[in-house]
Amino acid sequence: MTLAFLLAVPAIGSAQAAVYDTLSIVAPTQNETVHDNRGDVAVVVSVSPKLRAGDRVAVLLDGERVASAAGDTIALSGVDRGTHTLRAQIVSPNGTVLSASDPVAFYMWQASRLFPNRRH
Repeated sequence: MTLAFLLAVPAIGSAQAAVYDTLSIVAPTQNETVHDNRGDVAVVVSVSPKLRAGDRVAVLLDGERVASAAGDTIALSGVDRGTHTLRAQIVSPNGTVLSASDPVAFYMWQASRLFPNRRH
């Protein structure tokens, strides 16, 4: 009886197969330093298979959804200097999260008048 139950479990799970095999952030890379005084960051994702019509890629910056697009590149602006964490999600038209990437940490570097270039 236990064997029959164990054989039935995979059949139930396979009926809810995932729509997307992979979703990953390819830029910025893990622990990359982004140099931009305006705080602009281009987030590039890799999705397999390709994004279905109606689905969107949402970008979370430090846990907060800040942008979404129907393509693989999402432009962020006004990101403050410091350490940040990005995560991407594929969201269906009704708002269901279909897939999520692993988090990627990056550093935003911006010039400061407090530390001008020093001449040696």
